[in-house]
Amino acid sequence: MKILVRIEKIKGAKVVAKNGMMIGKVEDVNLDENNWAVTTVDVRLEDNIAKLFGEKAGIGKKAIVPLPANLVGAINLATDTIYLTDKITDIESFKAQIETKRAIM
Repeated sequence: MKILVRIEKIKGAKVVAKNGMMIGKVEDVNLDENNWAVTTVDVRLEDNIAKLFGEKAGIGKKAIVPLPANLVGAINLATDTIYLTDKITDIESFKAQIETKRAIM
């Protein structure tokens, strides 16, 4: 059974890896105009994660990464949390996962 969720409910939700690592918060959701399917979730990275990504973040600047929608495993509206399908064991493999899944889209 599919459950529809309003995009407004997802914006601002915490994004957490399967192993519990806090990645960031949802900034926006992007749709494919042809079939109205979610393609990516823009995530404002936590400062420590942004630095590991080589993204510059700080006062007045947000590091935002578009995560492919197929990395989303579950959404818990009660806790405003999105859980990713993959564990994040190291940032390099996480970056590679994102790039690989982007290439498939």
